[in-house]
Amino acid sequence: MLPRFRPVIAGNVTLVATHSNAVENGTNNTGTFTVYRPATLTNLPLTVNYAISGTASNGVDYQSISGSVIIPTGASSNTITITPIMDSAFDSPNKWVMLTLAPGNYAIGSPSNDTVTIQDVAPSATNTFTGTGLWQSATNWSDGIAALTGQSVIISGSATLANATANLSSLTVMSNKTLTFSTTNAILYASNVTVMGTITHNVNTATNSPWTMDNYVHIICSNLTVISSGSIDVTGKGYQPPPVNTNGYGPGGGTLPFNRGNGGAYGGRGGGGQGATTLVGGYGSASAPLLPGSSGASANGYAGGAGGGLIRIEASGLVTVNGTLKATGGTGLEDSGGGGSGGGLYVTCAALAGSGTISANGGTSSGYGGPGGGGRVAIAFDPVAQSIQNQTAIPSVSFGVNPGVCSTEDVT
Repeated sequence: MLPRFRPVIAGNVTLVATHSNAVENGTNNTGTFTVYRPATLTNLPLTVNYAISGTASNGVDYQSISGSVIIPTGASSNTITITPIMDSAFDSPNKWVMLTLAPGNYAIGSPSNDTVTIQDVAPSATNTFTGTGLWQSATNWSDGIAALTGQSVIISGSATLANATANLSSLTVMSNKTLTFSTTNAILYASNVTVMGTITHNVNTATNSPWTMDNYVHIICSNLTVISSGSIDVTGKGYQPPPVNTNGYGPGGGTLPFNRGNGGAYGGRGGGGQGATTLVGGYGSASAPLLPGSSGASANGYAGGAGGGLIRIEASGLVTVNGTLKATGGTGLEDSGGGGSGGGLYVTCAALAGSGTISANGGTSSGYGGPGGGGRVAIAFDPVAQSIQNQTAIPSVSFGVNPGVCSTEDVT
């Protein structure tokens, strides 16, 4: 049998680094290799193979490249891009990647290999999130990578947190900016947290027992400061209103007597709609509230109000509230939607300071629906540390777990 020969396209294929320096972050930070073939031989596409070597690791120090590139029909060249991946380690000396042409349906010419150097960059002291998107989205960060351990973080956009953060030196949510917690895996770890804008969480989505919670605000820190214009606000983020003419969602969801929606309950009972003879009782722990609020019943074609959400703060030092911590229930719609109950707010700290507001009030109702019951608020502090803090300034924080109100006198 005659040996089989693979036909070789006439002309040499070459490879050169046309941009030989890349940088871990910043703009125009990529490196480029270009493969060439004779301009007279472009009537077919050509797959060019290459071997990868160097001190930089494919898929670790730079985004993965495949080991081959296609020069399309009509083209005499194509590029291979080296996109560095920012990391927490500072590499010295800088790493590099080499590509070397490998055999294929072509002749290998000269030069057949070249090198791109990846300039390492040490993480900056401050990493700023801008724009709108997920916390882990590298493109939203000034460092080109999500915040690393020890960094100070500034939220200057709308960030959504779905997982635990690194242990940050500090985090500041700027005025009119937002940090949203999504999933119960979302935990903010930072030595010092300052809230000038808003921290919140996504709504809870369970529609039946066992009423599994899927979102809440969870902050573990040394010190937390909410300035006068700032808020941690989870109003209406608990269990959501049900379809019309349905009992409210959550363990204390409002019921439907006489096609009028009772308010949701949590720490306090939900208010009864017109003609109600029974009211829903409360649930959960008074000393350690770790559940969101329940929605009012949707009745007579009008939606009930959502329950308030859940805020959990674990601070080893001082919590200063000059702004608002709020887990209010949502409003029942006229004329028969019941108000949502207040949610949960549980703070543990060494001491409490400030002159702001901490509340988990029930949602209002109008028409013939019942208002929502109050939620649960618990502040656990160290009496010794609080006594020392009081020598500087006795806190004048106001608290509220009031039931909602109703504009109709016929509601019980």
